Amino acid sequence: MTGRPDSLEVTDRGPVRTLALNRPERRNALDAELLDRVPEELERAAGDASVRAVVLAGRGGAFCAGGDLDLMTAGVGDVEEGAARERAATLLREMPKPTLAAVDGPAAGAGFSLALAADFRLASSAARFTAGFGAVALCGDYGVNAHLPRLVGREQALRLLLLGETWDAETALRRGLVGAVAAAAGFEAEVAAFADRLAALAPLAVARVKANIAFAEQAGFAAVLRREAEGMIALAATDDFKEGLAAFTEGRPPRFRGR
Repeated sequence: MTGRPDSLEVTDRGPVRTLALNRPERRNALDAELLDRVPEELERAAGDASVRAVVLAGRGGAFCAGGDLDLMTAGVGDVEEGAARERAATLLREMPKPTLAAVDGPAAGAGFSLALAADFRLASSAARFTAGFGAVALCGDYGVNAHLPRLVGREQALRLLLLGETWDAETALRRGLVGAVAAAAGFEAEVAAFADRLAALAPLAVARVKANIAFAEQAGFAAVLRREAEGMIALAATDDFKEGLAAFTEGRPPRFRGR
């Protein structure tokens, strides 16, 4: 697997694919190249059968400081261009594989929004979260207006989006923005261990659960029940279900194969 290490590192470790923003001199701010390559690489990971979990990370003690200021002063582009780049958020949220944002250092602006689009967020104790949009008279993008209120509630979302509050890792954990916090020392090992847990999950079940949750956010309860029943029937006919039962009975870890 090749990438461009000067801006985006794409590496595979077994079934875990990591996309690491690598512009540490700009705190991994999104320039034109990254804005195009991140959704491209996420699309590639989503369609690669050998990939079972996807990690989005940043190098050099920062996750992502948002849009590059040099790029933003030239304007934010048109709607079609923005929609193509913001597909990164859709892929993090909707690809049929678990996605993890590994947040070490600042996550601001579009970087903040991208972290929220992932299924899971693991923060280092050095993480800092700020939306920052209100300070420059913007409303936010990459799905932040959908994800943030669901995670922390309406008023806390407005505090971040409009008042420019910055939350440290423990505040983010306490208010539900992240699922777990790990020490900054050894953070990469914690990320790897959690990603391995995600990659070991039954892939067909992961895809169903993610799709069901997305469906349930918009559908009525009766429709959700029917969709769940259809999914349970379909999954119960898979080899992974048989393997899960056998592993449980034999007291061993399951070996899911996605079929």
